[in-house]
Amino acid sequence: MGVADAHTTRTNLTQWGMREGNPLLGDHPSAARTYGTIAAANAVAVAGAWQLKRKGKRYWYVPMLASIAINAWGIERNLNGRYDSSVRCTQWSDGRRECR
Repeated sequence: MGVADAHTTRTNLTQWGMREGNPLLGDHPSAARTYGTIAAANAVAVAGAWQLKRKGKRYWYVPMLASIAINAWGIERNLNGRYDSSVRCTQWSDGRRECR
């Protein structure tokens, strides 16, 4: 899920000229920063789940579920082009897309 989130983020930034809404990434993050930050966040979720499972907690899977939910939300927002409520996009009949 993290790779899909990062990929859709990069696509919107490079092809549509949109801005990133995540304050950890900044308005126009590089590819390395995008993939690195998302990979680090997912690694933290895995480490947290592992620690909880090691301690025998029944809710050890919650960090992973949260990570999946956050990435799914990011993908949904990326595919709908809603980084910023002030951005308005127009799809032209010739296939062009213009965002302001």
